[in-house]
Amino acid sequence: METREAATDLWRENDYTMAAVAYFDMFGFSVYLRRSDTKIRDVLTWLDELDRETDEGLKRRHCASQLKSAVFSDCMVRALPVGISAATSVETLLLDAIRVQRRLTATVWTRKDQEFHRPELPVRGGINVGQLYWGGRHVFGEALVEAVDLEKKMAVWPRVVVDLDVELDQVDEWRYPPGFTDFFACGIDGFPLLLEDNGVRYLNYLAPIQTEFGEWSDMQFYNKYLRDHKSLILKFRESVQRSSQMMCIEGWAEYHNSVVRHLKEDRHASSYLSKKELLVDL
Repeated sequence: METREAATDLWRENDYTMAAVAYFDMFGFSVYLRRSDTKIRDVLTWLDELDRETDEGLKRRHCASQLKSAVFSDCMVRALPVGISAATSVETLLLDAIRVQRRLTATVWTRKDQEFHRPELPVRGGINVGQLYWGGRHVFGEALVEAVDLEKKMAVWPRVVVDLDVELDQVDEWRYPPGFTDFFACGIDGFPLLLEDNGVRYLNYLAPIQTEFGEWSDMQFYNKYLRDHKSLILKFRESVQRSSQMMCIEGWAEYHNSVVRHLKEDRHASSYLSKKELLVDL
């Protein structure tokens, strides 16, 4: 298992650490690896870029330096120790999880003068806070077991479920410090979470964004992301064979459509696609 080691002053040696843990299952990763045009170098490039702390707002968060990440098979685990401020650690991990979802479902992510072509992998996952051991080649603990359980039993379609016991008092008004200029790491307009009638709480990673440059500083780019997201759903829907897989894709499409329908017409009118064109036919 390849792991990224971060500063270890908050991670206990030879003992459990109270940590916020995110577990992700990347849909279609094995198919992507079997493609003839997929090279090991390409996989390592986008994994490294995904892991790199390039966003100024995230780097300013002190606890972000404690972030650890591991990729194995078609799964990814990311964790932050809960230090002086548990809410800050949880908020940072939620921000990171949204960033992971957006970057892996985007066709191309541009940073400076470089373009990184993503494999377009929707992710399903779970986030929990609890005891975790992370040392060398070994990662285990109750928090990880429960995060995996959330993904397997509650996520159902590509989304990241947040355990109801996770304290979120200080992130109800989700606003980030100035400086978030990267689309995939900037603030979200409104709440970053959605709650179903059955009590399942999950990250609203498709919600419209807010930046220091204005409420919709790059609505056209956001519009393109939604268009690509729709295309990704259609591509996965064409490839599924089992009825259980189709139900998964339909749930994902319904979530996509709910976000598009909630876009305000006056804000959306300046972009180059109408809301109707962004909706997935069910």
